[in-house]
Amino acid sequence: MNKQDYINLLFEKFQSCQIDRKQLEQCFEVVLKEIGDPVLAFGNLQALLWKIFRGESATCLSDAAQKQIRTILDIK
Repeated sequence: MNKQDYINLLFEKFQSCQIDRKQLEQCFEVVLKEIGDPVLAFGNLQALLWKIFRGESATCLSDAAQKQIRTILDIK
């Protein structure tokens, strides 16, 4: 699978959370830059998004990456 395939899967899973594709692409890039592997980036971002939308703290990524993703998604 390529990067766009992973983004499409994330979009499918989280579109009910009112995230647009551009936001997901930006978030994926943040995680991919930190982790370096698209498979691991997908898994970590998916876990983080589940935790964000459940209101839980997320520990699967660095604080800086989490902050960037929350900013992209406009979530405090």
